[in-house]
Amino acid sequence: MEHIQTAKIQERDGVEIYTAHIQRNGSGWIGWIQEVPEVKCEAETKKSLIETLDNELHVVLEARADAWDKQIEEDIKAGRLEPLRKKALEELNMEHIQVFEIWDSEYETTYTAHIQKNGSGWIGWIKEHPKVRCEESTQEALLEILESTLYETLEADWEAWDKQIEEDAKTGKLDKLDGNVLEDLRAGRCKDL
Repeated sequence: MEHIQTAKIQERDGVEIYTAHIQRNGSGWIGWIQEVPEVKCEAETKKSLIETLDNELHVVLEARADAWDKQIEEDIKAGRLEPLRKKALEELNMEHIQVFEIWDSEYETTYTAHIQKNGSGWIGWIKEHPKVRCEESTQEALLEILESTLYETLEADWEAWDKQIEEDAKTGKLDKLDGNVLEDLRAGRCKDL
């Protein structure tokens, strides 16, 4: 028997890399996968041995995955995973998402606040404005900061919009608009939305 050589074989559907040990055996080659002992092969050439090891490895890994999936399905049906699920939820200490409405009387618009207990604190966000995300220690404080952050964000958006309109007007980008509309705007016959 000759010296044992190694080769790396990567899992086809993942990032896992396995070590193939290959060795000359008379006129042929033998090999095995260190991490998966049930994969052992013989071949006439080194190249065909590595290809065979690769194929056998993936057959065994697929069989393991299928058996694992079947076991999980059986465990779910039998309720054996429920204690694990409950424990995981307790460790996360996260509750269901609560939904609150924030009424903006100035623009007559309703915004939706989603909040959730997260450990010892609270997290929340505004559905219609994904930029508005906050964390606070209490539910009440979270709702207050969400509302004020929402209004700050809306104000900043409106200011940016107004600035863009002014710039566009100065550079002539709005000249294509109907003359009557521009005349009404300049005469002050328009009101803010």
